[in-house]
Parts: sequence; structure tokens; C-alpha cells
Amino acid sequence: MNVFKKSAPERIIKLDEVILQLTQLFNVFVIPPAFEPQVLHLKSQLQSNPSADLFKAIVNNYIQLLADIKKHLHLEQQETSQLLSSLSEQFTELGLKASGASYAAQLSAQQRNLLDESVSTQMSDLQKKSSEATTLDTLKQLVTTRLVNIRNEIQVHLINQEQQRQETEKQLHELTLKLKALDAESTELKLKLSIAYNKASRDTLTNLPNRRAYEEAISIEIARWQRYQSPLSLAIWDIDLFKKINDTYGHKAGDHTLVHIATLLPQHCRKTDFIARFGGEEFVMLLPNTTEQSALILANKIRKLIEQSSISASDEKISITISCGISQFHANDTEERVFERADKALYHAKANGRNQCIIAE
Repeated sequence: MNVFKKSAPERIIKLDEVILQLTQLFNVFVIPPAFEPQVLHLKSQLQSNPSADLFKAIVNNYIQLLADIKKHLHLEQQETSQLLSSLSEQFTELGLKASGASYAAQLSAQQRNLLDESVSTQMSDLQKKSSEATTLDTLKQLVTTRLVNIRNEIQVHLINQEQQRQETEKQLHELTLKLKALDAESTELKLKLSIAYNKASRDTLTNLPNRRAYEEAISIEIARWQRYQSPLSLAIWDIDLFKKINDTYGHKAGDHTLVHIATLLPQHCRKTDFIARFGGEEFVMLLPNTTEQSALILANKIRKLIEQSSISASDEKISITISCGISQFHANDTEERVFERADKALYHAKANGRNQCIIAE
């Protein structure tokens, strides 16, 4: 049995026990693969019944090996930290890209969930396998594999989304073209309807609103009068001796007279006043915010204006006069009642000699 002798106090140390302890020390921690050949070589030397000088060299090599392993583990720790930091940045970048693509392409919830589940599974598997990894190389390989898988899945996901986005853009473009076409058709239709309505609501000869337009206008004015209780008056006009003009000078002169009157009636009216050709030689006026007395003043101004004017027919100047009946809306009045009163007032104006304006009783 090999022994070492020491003095003060003298002790005998059994070499076999030291070799056993050194050998067991190698088994306490995991030896990095790069150092396994050196460890095996030292174990072999220890078990070869070394001499004192060789044993001393073995111990020195043993100490140096432990120092090298410690340094290697420290470097591995730093590299692992850098690797984890890099992984964190890459996963963050991937997450940002996926989020950006999701926002830009408006990823569907179902596809997004599938991607999240897949990435989550990959990460869970990576975490599990990482805890089982015994070396940095194994950890690197696991991380690289999972990272490639995740990148590939995200790439496939983004390609699919890009295809869907392009298809959606195509459909939206087609839809936009259709909407533009429909809008153009709608605009054209509105224009045609507006023209048709204007034609239907206008007297073709005088270009004044016709009876249909009057019926719409009076409904609006009555509703406003009922709501605000502001005065509202109606004036009915009738050209004096119009039949005689037609019979004497012809219908062309009659039409000329109607157009002439239609031009003069609005002369002293406001924009809010409504004037229409009611039919034949009859015209009507709706005068909002106007009492019957104010309406009479306005009517007489217009009447005098017409009286002072004339038209030419068969090289003759034809004098024209007009009569008017006025009625104001009062409580519980209806359109029919007011119109009837104004019409009776017009009849009295005609019976009293024409060319005058009368307020209904």
C-alpha cells in the first residue's frame, strides 16, 4: 500500500483513500464534454498506482483542470446570458412583426389564435426541453430548432395573410368600382328625378310653380303656422278680362299676357313668399309672417305695377289689370276655408269693377 509520511506531527496518509476521494470528486458535478478526455486520462493515471512524483503532477493537473472547468463554466454562463438576451430580442422582433402584420393585414381571429397556440406550444416545448438539456450545445440546438420552426410558421402565416390581403384588396377594388358606377348611376338618376320633379312642379308656360307645387307648399306653411302661430296670408289673383284678350288678339297674346304677369308678380315679394300659377289665368301667393293688412299693401303695389304695364299684340299696346282676394289664416282654419274666403273676396273685387284688391270678410 502506498503511503506518504509527514512530520510535526507525523501522520501517515493512505494514497488509496486520496485517489478514491479525488475520483469521487469528479462524479460530484457534471463535466463539460470538452473536458471529459482529460478527466478520463487523470482517472486512469490515479488508478495506475502512481509514484509520489507522478501523483504530485496528477494533483497539479487536477487543480488546473478544475480551474479550466470553472473558467469554461463562467464563459458558458456569459454566453448563455447573451443567448437568452438575443432570444428575447428576436422573439420581441417576431412578435412586433406578427403584430404589425396582424394590424396591417387585419388578421382574422381564428388564424391569429392558431398562430398563438402554435407559438405557445413551441415555447412550452422549448422550456421543457431546455430544463432537460445538460449542455449549452444542446440548448443552442433546441433553441435554434424551435426558433426556425416559429419563424417558418410566422412566415407561412404572413404569406397566407398577404394572399388574403391581396384578394381582399382585389375584392374591395372591384367593389369600389361597382360603388362608383352605382354612385354615378345614382347621381344621374337623382338628376333625372330632379329634372322630372322640376318639370312636374313647374308651369311650362310661365316657369312658375304649378298647382301641385302649391299644394306641397301650403301644407308646409300651414304646419309652420300651426307650430309658431305666426301670421300667414293667402292671395288669389285673376287677370281681368283675360277671355277677351284671347278672343280679340288670339291665344298667343293670351300666353304673352300670362308670361308678362308671371314676371311682374314677384317684383315686390320676398324670397320666403311663394307664387304659383294655379290654373288658367289664376295665380296664388302664400305670404308667411304677413297679416292680411300687410298683404293688402303688397298686393296693391303689385296691382299698380301691372296696371302701369302693357303688352304688344297685333301692333297694339294692350293694357292689363288684375284683381286679388286676400284671406288670413285664423285659429282652427283649414286650407279649404281660407281658400274659399279669398276666392269670395276675389269675386267681390271683380264684381266691384275689377283692378282692385279686397280682404275677405
